[in-house]
Amino acid sequence: MQNREPLSPERLNSINRLTVVARLLSSAVHDTRNALQIVTGHAELFAETSANVEKARERSRAILAQSDRATQRMHGLVVMAQDTDPSPTRFDMRALAEEVVALRKSSFGRARIRVAVTPASGEFWVVAPRADLIRVAANLMLNAERAVAGRPEAEIGFSVTSTGGRVRLTVRDNGPGVAPAVLPSLFDPFGPGTGPGVGLHVSRWLMERAGGTLALVSNDGGAEFALELPAAP
Repeated sequence: MQNREPLSPERLNSINRLTVVARLLSSAVHDTRNALQIVTGHAELFAETSANVEKARERSRAILAQSDRATQRMHGLVVMAQDTDPSPTRFDMRALAEEVVALRKSSFGRARIRVAVTPASGEFWVVAPRADLIRVAANLMLNAERAVAGRPEAEIGFSVTSTGGRVRLTVRDNGPGVAPAVLPSLFDPFGPGTGPGVGLHVSRWLMERAGGTLALVSNDGGAEFALELPAAP
């Protein structure tokens, strides 16, 4: 019997990614179908209750929530399926945090969400695929934005620290925190937190590919997520 050559790490990574993509596709089709059915139902009720302003607003919020859920599922699927260039570059993590916050600056202003990046100065250099880190930080920021939406004195904080040869970026909000029922499967794309779960699953995958980590480090008085990478020399 002819001996087969062992699969390369790159090939194994591609196979693993395609396996996850296949599972995501099946789950996403089912979830998107359900979301569209809910959207259709609310749209029909919207037409019947359009004279009632408060009811119309309630239906609109429900439609937007389901649309966002479907969009998140598809976004996670696309990111996992893309064979992006993981080539690392050297960059400052604090500057990246400032850049990510700037992407939503106008939206934060309209929603009256206070956002701060600390420290206000300093350099925290890492070596990693910069585009992937922007995706991860932006996903954490969007999750935080949803968590504090409509809350009085809503706040989102980015904090960058360096200790023990590692650079940590934390994203914290003062929302309700992660529901206890969701915690065990928080990073599972097929768990009860389906929409955000896909985003967190992909984010953790991107961090691990970059040689870093992503974790929920606090859930007291709001959720706090931390991503870590080795500090660049």
